[in-house]
Amino acid sequence: SADALHYLGLVCHQLGRHGEAVKHIAAAVALAPQAAFMRANLAEALRAAGDLPGAEHAAREALRLDPNQTAAEFNLATVLAGKRACAEALGHALHLLETRPDWVEALALAANLHIELDERVKAQALLDQAQALRPEDPGILLLAVRNSAWICDWLGSPEAPGGRRPLLGDFNKLLTRWAASPGDPRYRNLNPFVAYEYRVDQTLRNAITQGYADTVLSHLHDRDAAAGQGDNAQARDAAPRAASTRLRIGYVSADFHQHPTMHLMRSFFTLHDRRRFEIFAYSMGADDGSDYRREAMS
Repeated sequence: SADALHYLGLVCHQLGRHGEAVKHIAAAVALAPQAAFMRANLAEALRAAGDLPGAEHAAREALRLDPNQTAAEFNLATVLAGKRACAEALGHALHLLETRPDWVEALALAANLHIELDERVKAQALLDQAQALRPEDPGILLLAVRNSAWICDWLGSPEAPGGRRPLLGDFNKLLTRWAASPGDPRYRNLNPFVAYEYRVDQTLRNAITQGYADTVLSHLHDRDAAAGQGDNAQARDAAPRAASTRLRIGYVSADFHQHPTMHLMRSFFTLHDRRRFEIFAYSMGADDGSDYRREAMS
């Protein structure tokens, strides 16, 4: 049934099996094409799978079927943000906040979009609201710390518990909690690089980095075990390379899209001597459909 396929897709999405989630939810939509909420969830599954054009289409279809489908509008705003259509995305995020001013995720999204549009004072006002509603949220605190560096306001939200207090003090407390519980799901979207952006004790930096590496390796082991590979998925020496073959070089990045890194590296990949080198690019980010992405792929 459509409901069973839909719920199966949601479970796959929660487990990070995004390809399977798309398959099941798309099948549910085919059986129940008028179900706007299913199309909204399909949009999120497609976004997580890296298909931004497909996600945008699904979200717009959900809104066409039900203009009051807030989940669809939020997903559309998120997809548009991923495609760098920031002004349109911000319009949707602010529209959502008109009806739900306490929606923390929408506040954070709108703040991010204001930052992308270089409207950082407006962003900080939204982050103050988000922090007041959810003071322990690691992502919001990190975003507030980074934005405050740009506008030179390090005192934090006046509405936070206890009033204004130094943001970096809260940031160091966050890092300490993260180092103590690196596998806590609350920190899954944090990266150890944040500990190197500000004044942090080196021992704490080392603990965070080691904990993050251990967590990633544990997740990989669990994934391989679930796939039936178990301990067979351990590192192996590369097979001997014939003298006549080209050297293979792989680049791994989350920035193969319209991003400052790709602005600097636009011609980088064309400079390799293809007679001597075979080049591979492994993207950890979504395809934004930009010229930068297409040039990297070519």
